[in-house]
Amino acid sequence: MKLFIFSKFTWILSLAICTNGNEDCLATEGDPCDTDLVLTDWHRSIRYDTEPGFIISDDFIVDGWYKLRNEGDRIDIRMPTSQPGLFKCGTLFPVWINGTYPALGDDIETVIGCVYTLASTCDYSIDLCIKACSVDEQLYFVHYLTDTPGTQMSYCTDSLLICEGSMTSSTGFPPCDDIFPTHKEEPMITFNAKEFSVSTVCNINPTEAPDDIEFYVWWYIDDELVYEQLNANEISDEYDVVVDEGKTICKEGEPHQCILSRRLGSYIQCDVSLRFKDQDAFSPAVRSNTIYAGLTIEPNNTIDFVIGVNEIIEFNVSSTIPIVYGKTYQDVCKTTPLLSCEGEVKINAATTSEIANVEESCQKSITNDSPATFMISGTKDIMINFLNKASYITFEGDRTTFNRASNIWKDRLTHFPTFKK
Repeated sequence: MKLFIFSKFTWILSLAICTNGNEDCLATEGDPCDTDLVLTDWHRSIRYDTEPGFIISDDFIVDGWYKLRNEGDRIDIRMPTSQPGLFKCGTLFPVWINGTYPALGDDIETVIGCVYTLASTCDYSIDLCIKACSVDEQLYFVHYLTDTPGTQMSYCTDSLLICEGSMTSSTGFPPCDDIFPTHKEEPMITFNAKEFSVSTVCNINPTEAPDDIEFYVWWYIDDELVYEQLNANEISDEYDVVVDEGKTICKEGEPHQCILSRRLGSYIQCDVSLRFKDQDAFSPAVRSNTIYAGLTIEPNNTIDFVIGVNEIIEFNVSSTIPIVYGKTYQDVCKTTPLLSCEGEVKINAATTSEIANVEESCQKSITNDSPATFMISGTKDIMINFLNKASYITFEGDRTTFNRASNIWKDRLTHFPTFKK
């Protein structure tokens, strides 16, 4: 009678379990090396940790001589001759060989198969046989296996595990190579100042030689997919755009040459997949950092809008985008773009009727490497006003000077960010 296992930790021992005690392997007709029976499941590996829901059980295996095959060209797979541990080999109670393998030319070797259970490393034994064989000067073994004395017991092998993740090989087993190129680090977005335009570059840094790979890039602006293309790691504001039937269309050039036009105040990201040039599939996409296209406040992109009477706060406004001039103004005087501000802020006083005004002379120049410096001074409102005043500062670009800049600024002169407390 068989031993039936009902769970990972509970089983019934109602009857004694005996070894097979037969000599069927010695009475086999013909050469055991010519057997057609094969065990091929790599989950039988001593390296495999059994997962719930997938349990190999050899209680109804056909008695006979078996070849162990599951690693492509490798034919010398064996059963382990030391205990593999519980819950290995795709089963709960692995069967291993308590003995040694014969040499080529030796007779059939009779060995003990040990069932490793919670009680012992060799709680139950099975009479097994092994014979050494060869083909094309390669040594391999055949094993005479019989059904196990209980369920959730199976024969182990020393097979390797399959290649995992993005790793692969011609056989599916080690040695494995990465099927995809890999990134040294995540893609990094930067702005690039050209002669007459601004571009955003998705910088890709693969571990492999760049000449050996291709990449596919998806561009996102404010979380909207705006462009995707093979090897398209740069988008630009070189040409202007028009809207036709609700779609933004580049006036000139290729689509990637005007993606940034009128994109001030946006957040930009890219996703990148890699592949070797002789392959069809791309790697899983890796997302870049996020970069902001517009004005920022220094320090920390914040302003303290609550100040004291007669107190002065100084802050800088910088552009994350290089300020360059378009082709139309390449041969004319290039006046530095001017930025002006206005707004109201609360005074740190007892009543809400006291406010502070942004400094009157609030027009400043802004360039690539020099931020515009502004000051807010606290003043006392002589009028009694019990309504709460909004706390804000807005910026406006001088139309004459900013119209000469590249297309990313176009039609956005009155739509610069408003900083609110």
